Amino acid sequence: PMQEKLEQQERQISQVNNLRNDIAVLSVRITKEEIKLEAAKKDFNSRTKLFHTDKELEDLYRHISMLALSNQLMVSKLEKVGETPVFEVQKGSSSKKKSAKDKVKKVAYYEFKVRVEISGNYSNYTKFRKGMAELKKIININEEQIIVLESETAKGEVKVSATLATYRLPANDAELYINSEEGLQ
Repeated sequence: PMQEKLEQQERQISQVNNLRNDIAVLSVRITKEEIKLEAAKKDFNSRTKLFHTDKELEDLYRHISMLALSNQLMVSKLEKVGETPVFEVQKGSSSKKKSAKDKVKKVAYYEFKVRVEISGNYSNYTKFRKGMAELKKIININEEQIIVLESETAKGEVKVSATLATYRLPANDAELYINSEEGLQ
């Protein structure tokens, strides 16, 4: 009987050693995955900081106004045009009948448009555009019309009408999924 008990204890001891080895392997894997997670978080933060948040959209108006003022330009119009969701591409929905799941679309991001009218010296306007390009957020000029003002007293003066677009991520689950039949909420 002692022989059997000793064999059982030896098996348990070998299992403890195996478990210690497994714990060591898992610890190494956890450490590697934590490093990957940190790298993924940094990548995510670097990419998402290019997008505006709701609060930062208000800062955009102020930044445009201050940038125009610092470049001796006059802003005569600064208005929100609208916000449009841009949906993620759905893969594999080739059937002709749409299921309830196909009617709900996932929003990748929202495009936020602002119409602006600025007048002043063209050289100063190019400095304004350079300042917009140096922002740490994505801002595109979707439409731009530059009219040169013909006048003896206003050499180099322009009036610019532009539509700017910036982007924001969905703020919550209600903004993340939209029913395509109901339209925008």
